[in-house]
Amino acid sequence: MIDRPRTPGAFLFIAILVAAQFVRPADVSTARPPAIQPESTWQDHDRAARAAAAKGDWKTFRDHYLRIETILRGHAAVVLALARAESRIGDTAAAFGYLRRYAAMGLARDISADSGFLNLHGSPSWADYQRRVADNLPAIPFAGVVATLPDSDFLAEDVVWDKPRRRFLVSSIRYGRIVAVSRNGKPTEFARTDDGFGMLGLSIDERRGLLWASAEAMPQSKTYKSSDAGRSMLLRYDLSSGRLLRRYDLPRDSAGHEPGDIVVGANGDVYASDGRAGQIWVVRASNDSLSLLVSRGLVSPQGAAPTPDGKRLLVADYSRGIASVDAKTGVMTWIPHPSTTAASGIDGMRMDHGALIAHQNGVTPNRVIRLSLDPSMTRVTGWSIVARDTLRIPSVTHGVIVGDTLFSIANSGWDAFSDDGTLRPNAALSAPRLVAIPLRN
Repeated sequence: MIDRPRTPGAFLFIAILVAAQFVRPADVSTARPPAIQPESTWQDHDRAARAAAAKGDWKTFRDHYLRIETILRGHAAVVLALARAESRIGDTAAAFGYLRRYAAMGLARDISADSGFLNLHGSPSWADYQRRVADNLPAIPFAGVVATLPDSDFLAEDVVWDKPRRRFLVSSIRYGRIVAVSRNGKPTEFARTDDGFGMLGLSIDERRGLLWASAEAMPQSKTYKSSDAGRSMLLRYDLSSGRLLRRYDLPRDSAGHEPGDIVVGANGDVYASDGRAGQIWVVRASNDSLSLLVSRGLVSPQGAAPTPDGKRLLVADYSRGIASVDAKTGVMTWIPHPSTTAASGIDGMRMDHGALIAHQNGVTPNRVIRLSLDPSMTRVTGWSIVARDTLRIPSVTHGVIVGDTLFSIANSGWDAFSDDGTLRPNAALSAPRLVAIPLRN
């Protein structure tokens, strides 16, 4: 979550990475870096890298970031950090190699004022890099706005499609409610939490006539009470009436939990990605109880998509890319992807004809991409742009596929609020929009 952290758990990671890339040496810790150990986490290496930067030891900085690269598997911020390190060391060929890789990911961060890259300016390769990233910014047209949601501070999070009643359901963090939106754009209230918790993820079990939602006590909610801090839950509603059928409370412990994204499997099992604790929870249809499926190994899990056979979940980890999780045992492996594919910074994710449609708000620019998969769905083979428009879809979060069209929340409004729930200075609020994006020409 480099540009717009959606979850506090992911924010810590990005804050550290950005500091490691762009802070001046005088601003970072001067603590002695620990010895590099094979079992070290990326946090260990990041701390050591920042300490090395404070001493001007860019070779050690680079070595630690090479270790981070193997752990985080091509995170865009790490690629830029390595380019900066090589530039500082004086290996301009290696620096431009990383910059070309960054540009090939379709990304565009302005680094022209960064002192770490000044020695690259003026060369033909620098001009070529500038042209490449400029090509990654122009808008790619899409169909247009389907509906504008009520309230400029609605703070929209997720959207699903209720096929029998031909309506969208959209969750609001700010107002702790779910709004039904007809195809003509008219909104009506579907449900709200009694205690005003922020509504997060949504998923429909059409076969059983259920809507699943997740909620958390969040400072961004208008009715937030500090006494509720640490509370979160899954909610099961009757899809036709909006009646709450059951609540499943997550533990209220020191780890903290945020079940931000949920998905229903074909067999009725419900999976919730816990972006703060780095866990995945499951409610089994067979016993109707909440339990842990994955307890460790993830940093900030977000959107998940079941494979067609229902045996695995493909889970977007905001920091590490795409994980494959056994839906029964929770055994997890990381799905490899090409070095020019940015698989980090993904929020909502859906399966579409054997590919993944990913809402990527943790890169610059925010965008929607298609991640192609091999036939076994165990490897990402490449990426392509579905939608990109810094003005019309500045902070995409989630979407739902209806036929050959993706309906996405274009401007959630999350950028306008601080972590304590207050409005950021000079924040410009605008009502969230639901936009239609064709998936096939």
